[in-house]
Amino acid sequence: MSEKGPVINRSKVQLATSYAPGSLFTFEGGRGCFLSVPVLTNRYDSNIVSVVTQQIEEQMREIISNWFDAGIDCQGRAASGPPIYPEQVLERSAFLDYREQPTFDINQFILLEPTQIGYCPDPLNFVCGKCGLLHRYTDVDDYAKNHVEQENRTDCKRSPGDGRHRWGQLDVVFAHWSGNYESLFPERPCQCGNKEFYLVKSATGMFSDWYFKCSKEGCPSTQEMTRRDPKTKELLEEKIRQGTVHQPKEMLMLPVSYRASSLYYVQTDRFIPYPDSSIFELLHPAKQIELAGELLSIYNYPQQPVSDDQIKTALENVGQGSAYLAYAGMKGAKASMPADAADVLQQQLDKMAEDWRQKGWLERTATIPAELTTQVLARQDYARKYDPIRLGIEHSLLEKKQLVITGGLRKSTVDLMNPPPDIAPEGTGQQEVKEEYQKNLRNILGKLGIKRFLMLRELDLVQYSYGYTRVSASPTTEQKGLVMPVCLRSFESVRKGQRPIYVLHQKNEAFYVQLDETMVVQWLTENHLAMSPPLSDGIRFGARYIENYEDFGPFMEAYKSQKSDVARTIFNMAYMLLHTMAHQFIVTISEYSGLEQGSFGEYLFPADLAFLVYRSGMTPDLGNLSSMWRNFNVTVLEQMLSANKLQCSSGSLCDHRGGACPGCIMLPETTCIAANQLLSRSVLKNGPAPRWSRDKRDMVGFFSLTTA
Repeated sequence: MSEKGPVINRSKVQLATSYAPGSLFTFEGGRGCFLSVPVLTNRYDSNIVSVVTQQIEEQMREIISNWFDAGIDCQGRAASGPPIYPEQVLERSAFLDYREQPTFDINQFILLEPTQIGYCPDPLNFVCGKCGLLHRYTDVDDYAKNHVEQENRTDCKRSPGDGRHRWGQLDVVFAHWSGNYESLFPERPCQCGNKEFYLVKSATGMFSDWYFKCSKEGCPSTQEMTRRDPKTKELLEEKIRQGTVHQPKEMLMLPVSYRASSLYYVQTDRFIPYPDSSIFELLHPAKQIELAGELLSIYNYPQQPVSDDQIKTALENVGQGSAYLAYAGMKGAKASMPADAADVLQQQLDKMAEDWRQKGWLERTATIPAELTTQVLARQDYARKYDPIRLGIEHSLLEKKQLVITGGLRKSTVDLMNPPPDIAPEGTGQQEVKEEYQKNLRNILGKLGIKRFLMLRELDLVQYSYGYTRVSASPTTEQKGLVMPVCLRSFESVRKGQRPIYVLHQKNEAFYVQLDETMVVQWLTENHLAMSPPLSDGIRFGARYIENYEDFGPFMEAYKSQKSDVARTIFNMAYMLLHTMAHQFIVTISEYSGLEQGSFGEYLFPADLAFLVYRSGMTPDLGNLSSMWRNFNVTVLEQMLSANKLQCSSGSLCDHRGGACPGCIMLPETTCIAANQLLSRSVLKNGPAPRWSRDKRDMVGFFSLTTA
């Protein structure tokens, strides 16, 4: 028991999401309605807690700023719409400063492990299952004092025997996009002065047909099932008194079953943690030149040759003559080495030179293109989770930290072309069987357009939940033809005003998939999107992706509307291909791994044409993915190309409108990193253009090229 009452124990993922503070839930069996409340549990503890905290703080500042901008501008600054106020968009005490501007102070929050959540019965609104009489208790104390008296009443007109009411907690509440909810009860007494009402439900079952009826004998009065949100009512009525025009529907709450998802949306985010702060330093606004230089190296922009004499002079000028001596010695040794060893040594020499450029000891000999410079400057305003520059740097670090094929029996990163014995399919210890396995795997990877396919035994990933919304998961909602802001609320404080952020630090199995760049470029060309300028001198695709990128926005609003009209570009098409492939992969492996689709997560690196699909959970990893590969291996990948996986069970949206739906490759919100936007079956097989596309020509499917 906690100081706030009883606690529930569920998995850490459930407590941080489905049962997070502010949610209304029922226990197994469906009896009773309860409100989750936070309790002080163990602080989040890790060897890299300071780095994790830094990453959470950085993300939260961007999340809150983006939410504020979207909410304030929810009506597109239309002159006819009512004004929007900051406290309608963000909870004042948590996310607004004294100037009513978005803010995030990490000192007002505490990182906790989600090991327990408290709960209390709420709302205490009861209805008679026979006659529909309503009775509302103000709080738990009121219930304790008066529930016996209510249960002993004998005035139920539909219980002719004993007249006893059959009381049960009403499972419908009023909810508002401000984040508030209220009991389903009339806002005011009847005009006759009576305060008791019957809830009259229609035969249709639609809330719009329900109403309240006065319980007083002979009184015919009824009230519509409406209620104004107290918080919004107080705010807007004051503005109206000051002369501002507002509409009643801005205040009206919606009747919602507490079992409905629209009553509560927990807000979460995720990231791959890094054991040092180098990523923050490189992405800092003051490091734009260094960042551009790193991108030149990652995406293989051509370097102009620099002579040994130039290197020597440059290093001696900064007091690093000894570094040049080591460099010259290695270069001299290279001349007598075999070709393979010489290539490896040259890579080391190139890395040394790049390190000296990073430190400013050696001038960069590649010209930074104007397009890249522009993007490095503009990225400060880009939505973080789609920012290709940040993701490119993250991928580069992942490459160095976790995508390295290690030795030993239990490799932490596994090349599935040569898996260790505990993951290898049965019989591959025999050379003939192994060669057949490798041949089949190489063949199916080619047909899927996959260049690189790895398994990570322990992908380091942090997911955290920081607040919630009601009615909509995004910053805006449309109600009765009016677009309104959805208020982002934090969880209730647990001590000394500190509000919890629930942190899940996972180390689970994952697959790493990287598409064949040549095939992707060919696919884009077939869909009338050529590289401009063409890739040459070994420059990688990611260079053009970054140079052409335009901000998706934090909620991909441009791709959501029925009236969307967006030009096809190499960046939105490549992202859609990668995103759809990731979903196709998740849908397929969920059938073979024993894990539900909601048990997976995805992480996309669009400029590198790569994605991670990982098991998302805090329970012990039982090796579902490695077992799946051992038992089914190539069969799993073959299923991605099967006819039933390339068509939708519901048909119309996917097969005839160029989209996706929950019947095929849409995934639960907790799984999808992009809220199921930029998905289309047409990118895999030939099909209609997606709804958002300005170009209405049919699309050439990626698999139609890779399997040709």
